[in-house]
Amino acid sequence: MAANRSGLRWAVTVTCAALGTLLGQRSVRAFHLEDGLRGRTMGNAVGGSFADDGWHVTDRRDRIWYALPRLVSGSVEFTLSHVTMASLTDTSDTEVFAMYEAGYGIAEPIRYSPEFRDNHFKCMLRLYANGEGTRAGQQKLMWGICPSGAPGYGACGCGSFFEEPFGGNGSWDGTAQRLRIEWGGGRTRYLRNGAVVLSIDWSGARFAPSELHMSLGTSRPSAVDSAQLPVGAVFSDLVVDGVEGELARCPGPTVTDAGAMVADSGTPVMSGMVLDLPAVEDVTVDPTLTSSVYPDVRDLAVGAGDSEFYVKFRVPSLPGRVVQAHLLLQSGTGPSSEGSGASVFAAASAAWSESTLTWNARPGPRGARLARVDGVSVDEPYALALPVGAVSSPGTYAFAVLPEPGDTNAAHFDSKEVSAGRGPVLRLVIDPTMPAVTDAGTTTRPDVAVAIDAGTTTRPDVLVALDAGVVALDAGVAALDAGAATDLGDDAGETLREVTEGGCSCRAGSAGSAGRGMGGVALLALALAGRRRRK
Repeated sequence: MAANRSGLRWAVTVTCAALGTLLGQRSVRAFHLEDGLRGRTMGNAVGGSFADDGWHVTDRRDRIWYALPRLVSGSVEFTLSHVTMASLTDTSDTEVFAMYEAGYGIAEPIRYSPEFRDNHFKCMLRLYANGEGTRAGQQKLMWGICPSGAPGYGACGCGSFFEEPFGGNGSWDGTAQRLRIEWGGGRTRYLRNGAVVLSIDWSGARFAPSELHMSLGTSRPSAVDSAQLPVGAVFSDLVVDGVEGELARCPGPTVTDAGAMVADSGTPVMSGMVLDLPAVEDVTVDPTLTSSVYPDVRDLAVGAGDSEFYVKFRVPSLPGRVVQAHLLLQSGTGPSSEGSGASVFAAASAAWSESTLTWNARPGPRGARLARVDGVSVDEPYALALPVGAVSSPGTYAFAVLPEPGDTNAAHFDSKEVSAGRGPVLRLVIDPTMPAVTDAGTTTRPDVAVAIDAGTTTRPDVLVALDAGVVALDAGVAALDAGAATDLGDDAGETLREVTEGGCSCRAGSAGSAGRGMGGVALLALALAGRRRRK
């Protein structure tokens, strides 16, 4: 291999079976999404209209769908208003919510039959119509589990679970109703205005699809005349919380390990992609250091009257349309990392360097708040959902993480200098079946295979030993051999995670990042240490 590697591009393929064996169980991440639905959405709207009070249903087939991580436990909560007994009609079932398996090549818009009707992991909330007699206005909760693997729908290849109880108050008078579906620990519950209405015990089974999609409304009205969303209904203040986990698989040797290749089966079907982009630059700015760089490169601090921080990512050419974006942050391990909260904005400029940015030179925010976390605990991961339009095409994106006036207790997050696994990450969920958006606003359909620029990639989870021509792993922390690292330069870059049949994490790349020296600021860092970690 020649010493000069500039301009070279490397396409790296890792089989998911080998990757799973080497990595073992994935780390658990907490997930949080808030979508007020007031004027816009973070999801994918199919019909309806947006106003200051929420998303208005204008056709019975309207829906908004979201791509979520594999949440083995969690909750979905939203407000539903302007629904009356008259709007439920006499012949229609009102499908207000659905959650389902979306892996193994199942594409949106999901077809009702057989992909949705016979889906292996399905939850649905229905309001009964007036024509249902004594059940009119009552609610039905459907919950199904089948860890049978590909194709994600149809007959179950092993033990399955399905229940659909109904009940509850049948009165709907148009007032705002807070509806919540929560699952975990072998139990699913439906709550209306804080009171438990229906409960399902599925202990002994596991809810863990390959990929998870959730929707307000369902695909049924597009295929079933007696199903609807009532025109005039308004949805608002959606909140999703959950914890990621491992894929559920049928027991026994006859079931294919999801994501692996079997004899004569060919290449696994690409069902979706998640692109994890580690931060290329991150830095705190402090009002007491008006013209000096914040000395602790490992600390990203945010607190009212105390500090704020900036983080930058580079998005490469994308193999499809971005359908979801999250900023992943990890709070620090010290007791003073606990804080009031933080808000995320687009930075007014990305033309700054972590090695020179000071309080007086900070770019500040641009536009409306993109995301918010309230109450930061010690040593916890946070996934802050961003509007899809916040990151839609290749380019450099910078975010300002700022305090609100009430954030008087400064929170502390780990920077990229702490470790490969704890620094900020921009996670993009990509639908390879949809055309990508370019910088010019046009669309293109690049290959699903993405070439990784070895000269600009840093901190991947896969060790790419270029000289040997092999791929290896080291507990999720990547590095190049010392000879290769010296030639790659200081640019940080991209980590690609392909989600295939098992939702397996396949990452590729190379490493090479210049650290920031402390130099003459060491004494200043010591002097400020007590103040920086105060409550």
